[in-house]
Amino acid sequence: MAWLMKGTGGNNGHTWESVDPIVEKSIKYLKEQGYERIGAVGYCFGAKYVIRFLKEGGGIDVGFVAHPSYVFSFLPFSNSTLSSRLSPPFTWKHVN
Repeated sequence: MAWLMKGTGGNNGHTWESVDPIVEKSIKYLKEQGYERIGAVGYCFGAKYVIRFLKEGGGIDVGFVAHPSYVFSFLPFSNSTLSSRLSPPFTWKHVN
């Protein structure tokens, strides 16, 4: 799990503190370019960021995730009720 906390080079952790600002800047840039609605696709590591920003005021309006990793550890409900708990259009596929 060292890669998750420190990243491949040891100085770019793949944590919310490191990645959220990148997602926020990306959403801000798209809004500045005139995009009014944003859809996002997250695979594995990226899935949790689609879900984190797929909320009222989060910047993502519709999302799809596949093979999500580390998503459900921060949600207060099980993955079986995920789609019913998110208000924007959302779908997901988990392959074992």
